[in-house]
Amino acid sequence: MKWSLWLSQEGVVRGIHVTLLGVLAAWVTACVYCGYEALQNRSSSSTSIASAKETQSRISEARNAIKQARAKSEPDAPKGLAGIGAFQGVLQAIAAKWGCTVTEFQASSLQMGYVTRFDKTTPSTDWVQFDAQATIRGPAPNVLSALFELSDSSVPHEYNTVEIKRVASAAGGQGTVAAALQLRIVAPPGGERQ
Repeated sequence: MKWSLWLSQEGVVRGIHVTLLGVLAAWVTACVYCGYEALQNRSSSSTSIASAKETQSRISEARNAIKQARAKSEPDAPKGLAGIGAFQGVLQAIAAKWGCTVTEFQASSLQMGYVTRFDKTTPSTDWVQFDAQATIRGPAPNVLSALFELSDSSVPHEYNTVEIKRVASAAGGQGTVAAALQLRIVAPPGGERQ
């Protein structure tokens, strides 16, 4: 009986009602928060999975490139004296592409063992080198672009010196320059001069 009197009081019933509403609100808030965290984790995990798949793809491409490089026994560089003709042809084609001219090209036919000037030790190789010099003439930006493209050519070479001089002025400030190159053409032994 005591309980029925206590529960029948209006203040107690309101207190229980407010308490139950507070507990319900806390439970709903906790459910919403947990749902949000679950969605964030799912989103994060799908991003991680995509990143892992992309990384796996890049690793696979790198492995294929390594296999292809190992399969090649020798680079596709022209052999011996043929390297001189190949380099001259590449030089003239690149210069023409950039609106420049090759005003001088000389190369020695004397084959010397390859020795790099950029390392303290001499690599054990049977490759040969030929001394050469060339001059490219044209507008300054074009000559620099041609030299940049020449560095990626298919004929191996090393520069000894590159000297760029302005040889003429033009309206607007853009002058004509001449780039004098002293270099070594590097090639595997053998082959004929073209």
